[in-house]
Amino acid sequence: MSHLTDSPEMSTPIASETVAVLPTNQNDIEGSSAAGMQIDMYVAPHLSHVLMSQSPLCCTASVRGRGQPVFGPSNGFHAAIQDLRVFSGDGSTTLDETLGYNTWVSSLYLATEGDSVNNERALFEGYQANESNEQNLWYGNSATWYGGDGISSPDVSKDVQIVTPLHTHLLQSDSFLPVSLLQGLRLQFILAPMERSLRYLTGSLGVDPANAVPTTLNIPVNNTQFNVAGSLIPQLEITAGGTGYTNGAAEYLRWAVVGANPASGAVGVLKCTVAGGIVTAAEIWSTGSVQGATPVNARCLQPGDEIELAAPGGGTAAKFKVPGGVNPCGYMRKANDFSIFEFRVSADASQVGNVGHFGAGTISDPIRGVPQFNTAAATPFPASKSIYSIGDRLEISDRAGGEVKSLGLIVGIRVRDNYYTLQVCPNVAHSPDNGSADNKVLDKGYSLISGVGTAADAYNGIQLYVNNTDRVNGWTGSTALPTDAYPEAQSASGVVVGYTIKDWRMNIKRCFLPPADFQAEQRAAQSAQGYNLDIAALSCSQANLAKIPGPTSTMVTLASSLTRANGTLGIPLSQDHQFDYKYDAFVGVADFANKYQWMVGTDGVAPQRQVPIAKYSLANPVACQIQHAQEWVKFWEAAGYEPSSLARLSSNFSIARAYSQRNMYMNLMALGDVSLNIEYSNSTTQTKLLQFYTAHQKRVQINRDGITVSS
Repeated sequence: MSHLTDSPEMSTPIASETVAVLPTNQNDIEGSSAAGMQIDMYVAPHLSHVLMSQSPLCCTASVRGRGQPVFGPSNGFHAAIQDLRVFSGDGSTTLDETLGYNTWVSSLYLATEGDSVNNERALFEGYQANESNEQNLWYGNSATWYGGDGISSPDVSKDVQIVTPLHTHLLQSDSFLPVSLLQGLRLQFILAPMERSLRYLTGSLGVDPANAVPTTLNIPVNNTQFNVAGSLIPQLEITAGGTGYTNGAAEYLRWAVVGANPASGAVGVLKCTVAGGIVTAAEIWSTGSVQGATPVNARCLQPGDEIELAAPGGGTAAKFKVPGGVNPCGYMRKANDFSIFEFRVSADASQVGNVGHFGAGTISDPIRGVPQFNTAAATPFPASKSIYSIGDRLEISDRAGGEVKSLGLIVGIRVRDNYYTLQVCPNVAHSPDNGSADNKVLDKGYSLISGVGTAADAYNGIQLYVNNTDRVNGWTGSTALPTDAYPEAQSASGVVVGYTIKDWRMNIKRCFLPPADFQAEQRAAQSAQGYNLDIAALSCSQANLAKIPGPTSTMVTLASSLTRANGTLGIPLSQDHQFDYKYDAFVGVADFANKYQWMVGTDGVAPQRQVPIAKYSLANPVACQIQHAQEWVKFWEAAGYEPSSLARLSSNFSIARAYSQRNMYMNLMALGDVSLNIEYSNSTTQTKLLQFYTAHQKRVQINRDGITVSS
């Protein structure tokens, strides 16, 4: 293999050109059918010599779905590639094979990250490094949720140009690869399931009951209890069911006032159940003042208040009473024709830790709140992120995930009273306008803002979330709405998570070596001794690790067959997070591991004493534990990389062992089997998938008898 010299001004000029190599199947790739898809590419032998370090993979990719799913995010676009193999041109000889390529790149990104490197990855490798909606590589919107009237249009998916190197030693080599001697080169990509390669921009935040947002709403009751009669929303006592109310869709909403004088009475929205034209049940959905319409001085409903619905044409009015012990809070707004429910999600200072936040406030589980708004700066903080999207279906439940109510379609996200606020059009039929200005029901719903209510109210039971299944499969938006109501949001409700990759190709750097060098290689390949080509490679294997406290032992299969090994990296992945858009599938977990030790054949245990790693699982873990970090750095150096960061070892955990110093190796075949022993505490919670990557040297020999590879 020819090399450039260290003195370019003294070297022979090497002419080059870029050749686009296309896959055998040039159709667009859809994420829904990507799992296990094989992409084959062929570099023809007439290209003679290629420089793989300057031969990037190129394509155009776009991602779609509510929740703004993105590739990675710990490895960018590489998350889409499960396995990567390189063969000789005739397909008979495997030159390089990286199984679990996306997991390897995730750890490589961590080891070599830095500001300039991360910027380069964002520019060329599809790497989304933050959770910001504004600074988002994959999505765009002409408006921001915190500016003006907020946003009411769905996320706009952007086409992202990918021009990325492939992160294996062979495909990043700075040496000229003689494809003419290899009879060409075949590259095989196996794509990962979409559930592994994508993750929602803000992960699991606000998705499914287990990750719901505790919040102040318009419907909390007593400070010490969530409800009185076993219902999530306070029930009214019916004193007269009335007659002539609309049947069909049994639930609908109405304005209601206390007494006959709306100007001095409390106003509310009721959700009524009707059977035979009679109201049989009613829930308080909001109470309080109305903006821009009478009554203007309304007070909140109180126990003992009597409520009367406007009588339908030809019918009689239904009447209700607020029972004792019920103390509905909150206030409601109706703003012209844009009338919908509004739920304040973020918390104020008095409710930090209880409302609108996730996490325990530790390093391992930091407070990750939904956005708050800085009035003075007119900007959100800590970042412009939105955990929900236009078209999501908002659900409400108690803190145990019971008493579930489907509130309806999110049609707007905005700032209201300096809070991140969701505008929701209820998924129920609306009562018709009965002609009364004081009790008029708008075609597009109702508008309210959560208001009064204490942190204790929210902490005792109210939470908001969206169902992951709605995002994965789509759902039918508010069918009871008029056909012209919020068409963009209703259309977005049917969008499912997915991605599209177009124009997959590799821009191969073809190099023209001097004729004398080319002829010397040809003569060597035809001799008995042959032409030798040394390649740095990875040997990859997997093993399942049960959720068992105490010592465990896992063999690194295939490692004992290597004669020139540099080191092994073990990455314990969470089995529970492998096929779920809410989590990054490629980051290692410490999971309360106390200590570890390697067993290397006849050499015995290494190091001699077990390496402590318990502090990586603390609520506030240390950045690194010294001996573990030293072994980790030695692995990357032995494998031929320059590690530059130890800052996030606890967040993407791995265990490493170097067998040699840089530019040296160990004969594992002569020593015997290699295994990793990890001791877990009783607090271990996850079944793990252990992925091992053993860096080693291969020798490819090309002679008159063909091509052989030895490890």
